Amino acid sequence: MIRLFASDMDGTILQDHSTIHPDNIKMVHYLQEKNIPFVICSGRDFYQASLCLEPANIHCPVIGLNGAVIYQEDGTILKEVTLSHEDTRILIKKIEKHHNNWDMMTSKGFFSLHFKEKFAKKVATFKENHPELTPDELEVEIDKLKKLFYAIDVSSVEEVLEDPTIKIYKVLTSNYEAEDSLMEIKSYVEQELPNLVVTSSFKTNIEVTHKDAQKGITLQYYADTLGISMDEVFAIGDNSNDVSMLKLAGYSVAMGNANQEAMNTAKFQTDDNKHGGVAKAIQKCLDQQS
Repeated sequence: MIRLFASDMDGTILQDHSTIHPDNIKMVHYLQEKNIPFVICSGRDFYQASLCLEPANIHCPVIGLNGAVIYQEDGTILKEVTLSHEDTRILIKKIEKHHNNWDMMTSKGFFSLHFKEKFAKKVATFKENHPELTPDELEVEIDKLKKLFYAIDVSSVEEVLEDPTIKIYKVLTSNYEAEDSLMEIKSYVEQELPNLVVTSSFKTNIEVTHKDAQKGITLQYYADTLGISMDEVFAIGDNSNDVSMLKLAGYSVAMGNANQEAMNTAKFQTDDNKHGGVAKAIQKCLDQQS
């Protein structure tokens, strides 16, 4: 009997970067009307997740930052697992040997190396890809981008780490031109930084957290607080950072658009995120239990 439903966000319950498929919204509302627990498990933090959940009138706990933090429904923190400042410093030094591109999720906000420059490039690319938009429409869309990708601009890691009270939850880096460099960073972390773990939410990025900050480990902790075993948990996702929870859940589902690792791990598969795959998978699960 499944008593807890857990879903990834990007590439899973979201049909694009910011909106939830209507069928998925209806299904989550149905679960909540029946008092069946539902939790989001995402690489995003509570603020970023809320930008997508609130328009859909979905209010639920969020296991954020790949399992580094459990946010309760009101955004208060139930549990957190952090990176040491020294491990973070070593990791950033390695990343910067390859490229000047990293982001850091912390207790005091989202920091990004040379963010203003990166965001300007993102806006320029968006304008090029959407020549059909009027100036007013473009302004609305850019405002959405600002909310979704907001970060604090820094020029060095020491601007973050000079604050001894700041808690580091996750470090991200991406490279669209040279994916080999990401594999080299991943290999370095696995060999030299045993307290850290590397996952990814897209093939062009890697995300680094403490080894105990994984979706599967944190979902199990959360289920325990509800008196629910992992055999009674449904989990659905599409990428490598979902694998740990797909392995542990009694009922695991890979999206139709999932990568091979997620496909190989999950017990079941569903439709893709553009066609309400989450709702279809949950409905199938509920039908099997009736």
